[in-house]
Amino acid sequence: MMTISTDSTNNTDRTASADTLKLACRCARVADELRGGETIVLDLSRVTPIADYFVITTGTSRRQMHAIADEINQLMKETDSRRIGIEGYDGDTWVLQE
Repeated sequence: MMTISTDSTNNTDRTASADTLKLACRCARVADELRGGETIVLDLSRVTPIADYFVITTGTSRRQMHAIADEINQLMKETDSRRIGIEGYDGDTWVLQE
Protein backbone atom coordinates (compact mmCIF):
# COMPACT_ATOMS: atom_id res chain seq x y z
CA MET A 1 0.00 0.00 0.00
CA MET A 2 1.36 3.40 -0.98
CA THR A 3 0.91 6.50 1.18
CA ILE A 4 1.49 10.12 0.18
CA SER A 5 2.33 12.55 2.96
CA THR A 6 2.34 16.31 2.48
CA ASP A 7 3.66 18.86 4.92
CA SER A 8 2.01 22.26 4.73
CA THR A 9 3.64 23.71 7.85
CA ASN A 10 6.27 25.68 5.92
CA ASN A 11 4.82 28.50 3.81
CA THR A 12 7.64 29.05 1.32
CA ASP A 13 6.86 29.93 -2.29
CA ARG A 14 8.56 26.81 -3.65
CA THR A 15 6.19 24.02 -4.69
CA ALA A 16 6.78 20.82 -6.60
CA SER A 17 5.37 20.33 -10.08
CA ALA A 18 2.63 17.84 -10.84
CA ASP A 19 5.06 15.96 -13.12
CA THR A 20 7.47 15.46 -10.25
CA LEU A 21 4.70 14.08 -8.05
CA LYS A 22 3.62 11.72 -10.83
CA LEU A 23 7.18 10.44 -11.19
CA ALA A 24 7.51 9.92 -7.43
CA CYS A 25 4.22 7.98 -7.42
CA ARG A 26 5.39 5.87 -10.37
CA CYS A 27 8.58 5.04 -8.44
CA ALA A 28 6.46 4.09 -5.42
CA ARG A 29 4.31 1.84 -7.62
CA VAL A 30 7.45 0.08 -8.87
CA ALA A 31 8.44 -0.56 -5.26
CA ASP A 32 4.94 -1.88 -4.49
CA GLU A 33 4.96 -4.13 -7.57
CA LEU A 34 8.23 -5.64 -6.36
CA ARG A 35 6.67 -6.21 -2.94
CA GLY A 36 8.38 -3.37 -1.13
CA GLY A 37 6.69 -2.84 2.21
CA GLU A 38 5.32 0.28 3.85
CA THR A 39 5.98 2.41 0.75
CA ILE A 40 5.51 6.13 1.33
CA VAL A 41 5.98 9.27 -0.75
CA LEU A 42 7.00 12.28 1.34
CA ASP A 43 6.47 15.78 -0.06
CA LEU A 44 9.57 17.77 0.85
CA SER A 45 9.10 20.57 -1.66
CA ARG A 46 8.37 23.12 1.05
CA VAL A 47 11.02 21.78 3.42
CA THR A 48 14.24 21.61 1.41
CA PRO A 49 15.55 22.73 -2.00
CA ILE A 50 17.45 19.45 -2.40
CA ALA A 51 14.50 17.20 -3.32
CA ASP A 52 10.80 17.58 -4.03
CA TYR A 53 9.85 14.07 -2.88
CA PHE A 54 11.34 11.11 -1.03
CA VAL A 55 10.06 7.65 -1.83
CA ILE A 56 10.72 5.27 1.05
CA THR A 57 10.06 1.54 1.06
CA THR A 58 11.30 -1.51 2.92
CA GLY A 59 12.77 -4.71 1.56
CA THR A 60 13.24 -8.11 3.14
CA SER A 61 16.52 -9.04 1.48
CA ARG A 62 19.49 -7.55 -0.32
CA ARG A 63 18.29 -9.10 -3.56
CA GLN A 64 14.86 -7.48 -3.23
CA MET A 65 16.35 -4.08 -2.39
CA HIS A 66 18.61 -4.30 -5.45
CA ALA A 67 15.69 -5.26 -7.69
CA ILE A 68 13.66 -2.29 -6.46
CA ALA A 69 16.60 0.12 -6.82
CA ASP A 70 17.45 -1.18 -10.30
CA GLU A 71 13.85 -0.90 -11.56
CA ILE A 72 13.44 2.60 -10.18
CA ASN A 73 16.76 3.59 -11.77
CA GLN A 74 15.52 2.23 -15.11
CA LEU A 75 12.26 4.19 -14.77
CA MET A 76 14.21 7.36 -14.03
CA LYS A 77 16.36 6.83 -17.15
CA GLU A 78 13.26 6.26 -19.30
CA THR A 79 11.79 9.56 -18.14
CA ASP A 80 15.06 11.46 -18.68
CA SER A 81 15.47 12.07 -14.97
CA ARG A 82 19.00 12.05 -13.75
CA ARG A 83 20.17 10.07 -10.75
CA ILE A 84 22.79 12.04 -8.87
CA GLY A 85 24.20 9.10 -6.97
CA ILE A 86 23.60 5.88 -5.10
CA GLU A 87 24.73 4.88 -1.63
CA GLY A 88 24.54 1.63 0.32
CA TYR A 89 24.07 -0.56 -2.74
CA ASP A 90 27.03 -2.76 -1.82
CA GLY A 91 25.74 -3.24 1.73
CA ASP A 92 23.05 -5.52 3.06
CA THR A 93 20.70 -3.21 4.91
CA TRP A 94 19.78 -0.12 2.86
CA VAL A 95 20.01 1.62 -0.52
CA LEU A 96 19.70 5.36 -1.15
CA GLN A 97 19.29 6.77 -4.65
CA GLU A 98 19.45 10.50 -5.08
